[in-house]
Amino acid sequence: MTATRHLVVITRQDCELCEHLLALLAPYQSVERIILKTLDFADNPAGLAAYVWRLPVVLEDEEELLWGNVGAAEVAAALGPLDAVRV
Repeated sequence: MTATRHLVVITRQDCELCEHLLALLAPYQSVERIILKTLDFADNPAGLAAYVWRLPVVLEDEEELLWGNVGAAEVAAALGPLDAVRV
């Protein structure tokens, strides 16, 4: 069984790319492959300033996994295919 990964997603309101990425991550949440924490850029613009031009950004242990216009292939490459863990 694969360990659950803890990810942070930095987003902003009214961000279509952010919504798309969260939709791609949802199936990983439903099979408990990941636990997501979302941070809204507007809540801490000074602390998250490094990410402003790359939103959305996915971090794991403060390391960037994904950012920007992310597709299903990039998510699968970073997190592994979902079919590999179905029981």
